[in-house]
Amino acid sequence: MGKRSSSTTCLCRTRNSAGEASPPTICWVIGKANHLFTQSSRNPFYVKDMASHFGLVQSSFSQRADTLLRAAGFENAHRFAEIHLGTPDLLVSARRRKILELRERYA
Repeated sequence: MGKRSSSTTCLCRTRNSAGEASPPTICWVIGKANHLFTQSSRNPFYVKDMASHFGLVQSSFSQRADTLLRAAGFENAHRFAEIHLGTPDLLVSARRRKILELRERYA
């Protein structure tokens, strides 16, 4: 795997107030960047399903993600439709394929 950007490294090493990484929040950020929580997905995955996997009731992941993303240097990163993580290493194959389709359509 290639060298990761400093923003990705920072995202993965950012800690919550208890000094521990926040796996549900990191999963939410990566899922959001990959459009996994959209209704238009062929196999929609809901935030509540992810929360229950971590033993949580649906939580305010977006608020926690805002703090995490700001700490990683992504100002206002998810206030709009897209989250750009700065590296393709965190994209799933379906999202990469969609990006290529869009590139071909609008090129």
